[in-house]
Amino acid sequence: MAQEQVRVIFQSGVNPDVVSDYTLAVIQALGLASGNLSLVISSTTRTPADQAAIMFKNCKNLGVKSQYKLYGSNGDKIIDVFVKETKDPKFKAEEVIRKMMEKIIEIGPKKISHHCADPDELNVVDIPFSCLKNITAFREKLKTVKAISKYHDEPANHCFHLEIPQDKHTSAPYSGYGG
Repeated sequence: MAQEQVRVIFQSGVNPDVVSDYTLAVIQALGLASGNLSLVISSTTRTPADQAAIMFKNCKNLGVKSQYKLYGSNGDKIIDVFVKETKDPKFKAEEVIRKMMEKIIEIGPKKISHHCADPDELNVVDIPFSCLKNITAFREKLKTVKAISKYHDEPANHCFHLEIPQDKHTSAPYSGYGG
C-alpha cells in the first residue's frame, strides 16, 4: 500500500493552504506506518486573534489548570489575562479575547504557540485522537519520524500536536520510520 492511499482531510474552518505538500507527505507516511489510513487535521497556523479565541475557549471548557499545564511561562501570561478578566461575572467574551490577543501580540505570537509561526518555516498541525483507528501505533511511530522536530501528546485537548520544519525538505520526508 502506498502512502498516497492515506486520506488526510481538514476539519471545517481549518485553512489547508498553509500546510505544505511536504508536510502532507510526512503525515501520510505516518498514517501508513501506523495503520491509520484516514487522518484529520483539526488545527494549523493561527493568527493572534485565533490563538486568543482558542485559549479562551479551552480555559472555559477544559479548565484553567489544564491550560497552565499545556503552555509555558509566556502562554501562562495569556491565561493570567483570562483569569483576571473573567473574575467579573459580567465579563464580555469578545473583550476578554481582545485583551488576550493584545497580550499575545505584546509578548510575540510565536512565543505563545508555535501555531502562530510562519508556515513557510514551520508547519504546525493538530491531529485529533478521535480520527485515529490505532492511537498506540500512531504514538509509537511519532517517535521515529525524523521530519517531525517536536510533537506533543495533548490529552486535555484530545490531540497530537506536530511540528514539521519546512527547511529540512528531503526527497524522502518519511524516511526513518523504522518499518
